Amino acid sequence: MTIFSRDIDWRVDTDSIDKARFSNMGSHGVFKTKVAVILTVLFAGFISLAYLPQPTDGAVAAQRGGAVIYAQYCARCHGNDGRGQTRKGREVDAVDFTGDDWSPDTGHDTRLVTRGKGSMPAFGAKLNPTQISSVVQYIRRFKR
Repeated sequence: MTIFSRDIDWRVDTDSIDKARFSNMGSHGVFKTKVAVILTVLFAGFISLAYLPQPTDGAVAAQRGGAVIYAQYCARCHGNDGRGQTRKGREVDAVDFTGDDWSPDTGHDTRLVTRGKGSMPAFGAKLNPTQISSVVQYIRRFKR
């Protein structure tokens, strides 16, 4: 005997399904289900919070990255202390980041690092914008 789809009643009685599902639970079972759902949602929330970036993570990472970049490209002239009193720094009259002649200016400093000026080479081809921003942020620590 062949059964065609027109012979089947596809309607579903959702009330009877719900009654069947929860009939054995009683009120205590429904409470357990609700508690399990709430605990699952809370657990998922706490797990997702662990993966959110912390507010200071970016600044700390930028400082670390800036320190590495500074040591590699800048310290030769400006010195580890930012005073510009290395042999090479005195030869090229490197800026003293601790002195009164220099005041931090993000836009100006970013352009100088990117394009260079005078005896300072341009680093725009060697460093990406994030690295340049990190080193510009890092040199502010000398002006305390």
